[in-house]
Amino acid sequence: MSIRRAMILAAGRGSRMRHLSLERPKPLTEVAGRTLIDRILDHLKKSDIKIVTINIHYLSEMLEVHLASRQDMNLRLIKEQDLLETGGGVVNALPFLGSDPFFCINSDALWHDGPVQTTLDRLQNTWNQIDADVLLLLRNVPHKGDFFMAADGRLQRPHADQSAPLQYAGVQIINPAALMPAADWPPSGAWSLNQLYNRAIERGRLFGLVHDGSWWHVGTPEDLADATRDLMALL
Repeated sequence: MSIRRAMILAAGRGSRMRHLSLERPKPLTEVAGRTLIDRILDHLKKSDIKIVTINIHYLSEMLEVHLASRQDMNLRLIKEQDLLETGGGVVNALPFLGSDPFFCINSDALWHDGPVQTTLDRLQNTWNQIDADVLLLLRNVPHKGDFFMAADGRLQRPHADQSAPLQYAGVQIINPAALMPAADWPPSGAWSLNQLYNRAIERGRLFGLVHDGSWWHVGTPEDLADATRDLMALL
């Protein structure tokens, strides 16, 4: 199947960006001359995904004004009066996402595609070959990662005394059926998508795909400077 909808999680405050987030929301941070959220929308458009739901909260008016210029996309903005975190934000947006699997992307996810396919196309092709609740884009890290991955792509959490080699990279595909109401599920209010991942692990339905291109974390002004330098070298 072809995935045609996406959600961008853009409601956070970005407090670790310090002075840079005092006057603008983190998704409007510019990296190599283009905002983080526009770079994500550009990736989505490149993979022919133009129906996008975006949750907003901090300095939301600035995001509303900026995103109004994206006439090439069908954008639905959901303003959260109280922060719902990642899991609560997705559940709140489900009425606009439909019943088919969708991309869900952190607004500070910054990546460069690998040499053969776009990252989103690689994720979609992998999704069509598995039976999953969630498929996560991962990156290799030297230590303190989030997951181990089996040969078939299924993921497991490390034990407290283990060092895992793979870290979540902020891009995923979610099957909305995994968020349908059941006994004590999903949680109400604000909650993290990590609870969905743990539930999917128990069901053998959390999978991963290792990114084959460049990826940057933009969490601090220092990270921003590094990402700008590296991305400029690739453009």
